[in-house]
Amino acid sequence: VGIALVAGFYGPQAIQQFKSAMEHSTADVSLDDYCMLSTTWCEQDSVAMTLEHETAQPLVPTKIKVVWEGAASETLMLSLTGLEMEMGSARFQLKNTGNNIYEGDV
Repeated sequence: VGIALVAGFYGPQAIQQFKSAMEHSTADVSLDDYCMLSTTWCEQDSVAMTLEHETAQPLVPTKIKVVWEGAASETLMLSLTGLEMEMGSARFQLKNTGNNIYEGDV
């Protein structure tokens, strides 16, 4: 009986707090802040990038090309995070092919 009373008293507050936290966390994510990789060039902070294929398939490598004007590094570390499911981030190393162009397989 005591547990039921405590759950009845604190339950609605806990549910409301949870709903508020969920609404706040999803409102912070704006897809306009991210570059959607596809065969169409995408530019973000003066860095342009494109994929060889429209969508990446599991276990099938696809080439990614990044043009970064003024970059002097031999390699570029790319971190990709999926927004549909939280499965961590994948990291890839792209190599400089000259003329500020970096390429690699994703």
